[in-house]
Amino acid sequence: MKIKIKYLFILPAILIILAFSELLYAKNSNPEYLSRVLLILCKESAKKNSTFSFKLLSLGSQVIIDFNKKNYPQLIPKNYSVKIKNTNNSEIIKYLSQIKTEPYYESISNNFSLILYDIAIIKSKNNREELTPKLLEISYFLKPTLSYWPVELANYYYLKGNREKAIEVLDNCIKLKEPKAHCEYFIKYISDNNEPLNLGFLTKEVKKFYKLE
Repeated sequence: MKIKIKYLFILPAILIILAFSELLYAKNSNPEYLSRVLLILCKESAKKNSTFSFKLLSLGSQVIIDFNKKNYPQLIPKNYSVKIKNTNNSEIIKYLSQIKTEPYYESISNNFSLILYDIAIIKSKNNREELTPKLLEISYFLKPTLSYWPVELANYYYLKGNREKAIEVLDNCIKLKEPKAHCEYFIKYISDNNEPLNLGFLTKEVKKFYKLE
């Protein structure tokens, strides 16, 4: 009888170890898959009006960024940490609870970057702009090859009068092949002293990219 009781304790421990091993494997080799699982949990948590959804969003974003650090060490600081503050903002909770998850499963190019971008826009509209640059930066680091993110981030700094920071973002961007042309265009746009654009000016193009329109 004692032996049977002993095995009852051992079996759950083995299952926990196996589950942890699977999560560790997914984090290191297939972060997109793990992030999608966390996205589902994030949405379900938001449906219950729980701010725990922000922790899941942070974790899902961190998983992808940690993986991206290996491929873009010149862009993402080694110790970069995602910290999405909990908030009782009902509009954000509502947004997370209504996320259409299907587009995130159709292509490996879809991840949390769009979600962080949308939240940055919402925060800005709610007069919480102190969080906007961090959210836009996280979005950028989630998918460094998509030019919309660094251009939106640079435009934000330009809009706030920080031309030097805007150019710094774009200078880092042009070191990457995929977003280079768009970022070079926006460097010229700023250098020519054109007016800053409204935050979220690329929203329509972003939605098209993610096949949400």
